[in-house]
Amino acid sequence: MQATNVQVTEATIRTETVAPLKTEVIQKETVVHEHIHPVMKEEIQPVIYREREQLAVKQVTERLHETEIKPTLVEKRELAAEVREVMVEKAAPIPVNYVAPTVDVDATLRSQVVHAPIVNEVIKKTIIEEVQPVLEKDIIQTTLIQETKNIYEKVVEAPVLQRELLVERELGVKGGSMEALAAQGFPVPVVHKAL
Repeated sequence: MQATNVQVTEATIRTETVAPLKTEVIQKETVVHEHIHPVMKEEIQPVIYREREQLAVKQVTERLHETEIKPTLVEKRELAAEVREVMVEKAAPIPVNYVAPTVDVDATLRSQVVHAPIVNEVIKKTIIEEVQPVLEKDIIQTTLIQETKNIYEKVVEAPVLQRELLVERELGVKGGSMEALAAQGFPVPVVHKAL
């Protein structure tokens, strides 16, 4: 459908015709907006090149032993007699039979893992051996002293303490029965039964 517009002016007559609307679609190339997220992983393996010098000193002690026996000297003496006072032993106080409560706490278990480095090692070893002779010499010098001494003494011994723990013996209930007390509504305590 066409529309016609007619305008009349004093000098010019002008006629205008409007054609139907034409639509044209132009498809452009896709524009890409990139977001680059770089990710990097670095692995390090330590390699140790080690040169080790070792010095070992071995000390040897050589023990020597010698025995020498000298002649025996004999001396004879008689000492004065001695009279001693009466000895009375004092008894120690009887200790208290006490057992203390104990609490044992185990140690905390911890673990840690450490990867060991690779070690390339060169060992240079030197050994020095020292020998030190030591002579142990025993000299036996004998002297015999023969003495006679009279001793007069009296001993009063301390009393001897013996402890004995007998197994508990159940003698039963006196003056009634536990069942009768329970039947009357009394709280009945738990008692040990004889084995």
